[in-house]
Order: sequence, then structure tokens, then C-alpha cells
Amino acid sequence: MTPRGVALLVPDITARRGMERATTNLANALAGAGWPVRLISVFSNGAPAAYPLTPDVELLHLGLQREVSNNVQRLVKLAHTLRHLAKPTQTAEVIIAAEGMLAVNAAILKMQRPWQQVIAWEHLLSELDPPLYRRLRRAFYPMLDAVVVLNEHERLAFASWGLKHVVRIPNVTSFPEVQVADYDQPRAISVGAHTADRVKGFDRLIPEAAPVLRTQPQWKIVIVGRDVPGPELEQLATAHGVAEQVERLAAVSDISAQYRRASFMVMASRHEALPMVILEAKAHGLATLAYDVPHGPREMITDGVDGFLVPDGDSVTFARRFEQLVTGEALRRQLGEAAAQSAAQYSPQAIAEQWRPLLQRSRARTTQRRPGNV
Repeated sequence: MTPRGVALLVPDITARRGMERATTNLANALAGAGWPVRLISVFSNGAPAAYPLTPDVELLHLGLQREVSNNVQRLVKLAHTLRHLAKPTQTAEVIIAAEGMLAVNAAILKMQRPWQQVIAWEHLLSELDPPLYRRLRRAFYPMLDAVVVLNEHERLAFASWGLKHVVRIPNVTSFPEVQVADYDQPRAISVGAHTADRVKGFDRLIPEAAPVLRTQPQWKIVIVGRDVPGPELEQLATAHGVAEQVERLAAVSDISAQYRRASFMVMASRHEALPMVILEAKAHGLATLAYDVPHGPREMITDGVDGFLVPDGDSVTFARRFEQLVTGEALRRQLGEAAAQSAAQYSPQAIAEQWRPLLQRSRARTTQRRPGNV
């Protein structure tokens, strides 16, 4: 059966963030499964993609302005984006929008293209939307053919809107080939951007790990991510007496090298959707210690099997689990090997197969279709 063309919409594929990595991985996976893929980066101006795309993925930059400060500007931006998306998506059999307002644009385009399959692919927790965006999504999402989410909480949330086809599909791993860690390395790794909202929780990770680090002077936590090398985390580590044991690195091009030098992953995030970093840790045979925050970690970590999941805010238990991992090489190995075994479910082939029924639904339509691929 001849594959249909897919237009994959993303805000800015040049940004080095989790959504962009997940989008790159999905584009590569679908192209590898035989689907012609055009990746449309709406707010970028032609810089290289942050993560490698295969030659089979066509990349198109629209170069639109992204920043807005009020609802009037948001509506103007919606209309402007809609106008610029019309032409590059018009021959696609399927549109996948990797961001809520891009999905609204695609839903509006679908009103004139009933033959097109339009799918919203959700990455951010829906309750974090600005009120206007949330209202627009509630108004236009019923026009979509499907909404794909990353966790069960989001699936239930969108189903409560009355949407009939909400599907949970995990992200594709960035590292299909599992690389088992060397568990005697005295390094824990934590990955994520240090943002003003402190969502990644480095401000609580350092104080909670510090008492253990002070008793284990050979151990380090390596924190990797955007804005991590700034003064705030340095001052926090100094205040807790572990300045030499908290290594802070900016976002790196070869994150795999950092995982390979670690013995386990630790994260203290305040909320997550489906953390790419846990997928990456599994692919390197690393157990993950995380708080049971809304909503992704609980769907990726089996407590005591391939990592530890601690009730959110229970700093005493978090510190105790951290100490167990630091002092127990056999435990790190046991949990890490189990994590590696679970990594296969996130392979490009496995995830592309989960997407296939959605992408093929358009072939069963009785409404008018437009011939041709992307």
C-alpha cells in the first residue's frame, strides 16, 4: 500500500528542547517507515535543525514572528500563521500539529479540506495553556480527527472535552541502540533547562542530595541543560557545601556521552508530560530516581524495578533513595538493566507502528480526497 504524505508542524525545530527532539525523532521514525514527511518549522528562519534529521525528511522554515504579549496579538498571530500554513500543507494527506495553536490552525484549514486527516500531537500539559488558547482549542479540537497525548492524565483530560478519538502514544527514543552503563562511575546525571519557573526542580535537587554528597566526596551530580551554568545553581551548591560536586554543563550536542559517564539518572521536576530524558536514560541502561509528579514519570518508572518513584515533596524518602543508589552498585546495576530492557517499547519501529492506524484512517474515508503526496 502506497504511503500518504505527512505534514508535521512544529513551532521551532532549531530550538534545543524536548519537544523539538521528540518531533525530530517522530519525523525520522515515520520517514523510516516509508511515509513521505515534510517538517514545517513555523517560527524559524532557516538555521539548522537542533537535532539530526534523516535525508528523507523535507524541512521547510516559514520564519514567522512568535512573540506576543496580549490576546489581540495572539489572534492576529493566529490569522497570520493560518495564511502562511495554507499553501505548504495543501497537498498533505495527513497533518500532525505538534503544538496546540498549530492544531487550531490545522483544524481551521480542515474546514476547507474534508479529505485531510488532522491530528493534534500534545506535548505540554493542557492545563498550562493561556485562557484564550484553551478556549480556542475547546472550540476547534472537535473538528480534529484525533488527539495524540503522551500520558493517561492528558488522555482523560481531553476525553472530558467530549473528544471521541484521544490516543496515548509515547515519544520515540533518541537512542534506538541500547548502551548499557558502567555502574561503577561515581556520577549521577540530571538533564533539563533551568528556567524561571524552576519546573525541572534543580533548586530542590541540590539541597536534598547535598547531605549524601558530603559523605561521599568522590561522587558528583552532573546537571546538563540550557541556562544551567548560570550563577543561581552555583550559589545554591556553594551554600550547601557541594560546589565541587555539582557539575553544571550547558546543553551539549552529544548528550549520549554524558549518559555513558553516569551510573543513574536523578530528576526533581515539578511536572512533566512524558520526559524524553527518562527515555534517554533507559536507552543507556540507567535507572531513574524521580518524584511522582503530574504526570509522566509514573507511566515510565516502575518503582523498585527500573528506578524509584517518590511521592512528590517527600524529601526524606528522596534523599534516602538517592543514598541507596549512590552507595549500592549492585542496586544501580539491577535497576539499570531492567530500565534497558524496557527501552525497546520506545524504538522508532515500535512507535511508528502505533501511529500507523491513525495515518491510514484517511484511506477509509468516503468523503472526497485530494490526490498526491507532500
